[in-house]
Amino acid sequence: MVDVMLNYDSGLDPYYGLVDIALQEGIFEKIGTRIQVADGSKVYEKQIYKDPEKYFTEEIMLKLDAAVGKMFKYGSRNKTDE
Repeated sequence: MVDVMLNYDSGLDPYYGLVDIALQEGIFEKIGTRIQVADGSKVYEKQIYKDPEKYFTEEIMLKLDAAVGKMFKYGSRNKTDE
């Protein structure tokens, strides 16, 4: 089961829930009420979602993609399957 955020004006939010996954996988770190992001700065989760492109860089998205792949992909395709 996956939670999503659907806004009637802007549609599906592609960043919703990524902070939780980044924390779970050690990509971001929770320090008190703030989150330490890749550049070492500490910000509130609300700030991350307010300007997601600043915090979810290409490098972070690749790490998240690998983490989500482990969580949600079922099986893998072998060269012998082709």
